[in-house]
Amino acid sequence: MNFEAVARVYSENQVVAHVIDLLATRQREPKNSETRVKHILREVPPNLGAGVEEIQDALELIAQEAGDRRIEFKKGRPLEESRIEWDCSAIEFAKHVLDQIRQPFQSPECEKRPDSVDEEQVEFEVFTFPVRRGVDMPLRIRADLTAQELLNLAEFVQVLARSRGAQAS
Repeated sequence: MNFEAVARVYSENQVVAHVIDLLATRQREPKNSETRVKHILREVPPNLGAGVEEIQDALELIAQEAGDRRIEFKKGRPLEESRIEWDCSAIEFAKHVLDQIRQPFQSPECEKRPDSVDEEQVEFEVFTFPVRRGVDMPLRIRADLTAQELLNLAEFVQVLARSRGAQAS
C-alpha cells in the first residue's frame, strides 16, 4: 500500500483528512468492511462544507492513491451509497497514513538495506510472546529492520492469521 501517497493527499485535501481522521479514531472496523458516503456525511462538521460529491471524491481518491486492490472504491446509486470496500483493516490503514504524516518523509535511499548480509553479522532482537497460558513463543527479529519493513511483517502476520481463520471455519 502506498501510505506516502495517501499522506500527501491528506495534507492537500481537507475532506480526505477528515475521512482518515475518522477512520483512525474508530473503536471497531466498519460494518461489512465498508465505509459509505452516507455514514461519513453524518460526521462532517458544518465548517468543512463537504457534501455527498466531495465525500465521494475523497473516498475515491483514498482508494486510488492507496494503489492496492484490497481497498476498492465502488460508486453507488444513489451517490450516498458509494463506498470503499476494505479487505484489510480500515483503522490500521488510517493509522499508518497518520504515522507517515507525523514522520518526516524519507527518500527511498534512506530505507535501502543491503540485499545479502552474512547472517552472523546481523544483530537480532529476541522477544517472548505469550501465545496462551503456559505457552511462550520466542520471536527473533532483525535489529536493522526499518519501520516500513516492520509494518510489512505485521501485515504478513495479519494475513497469516486470516488464512488460518478461514481454514478453521
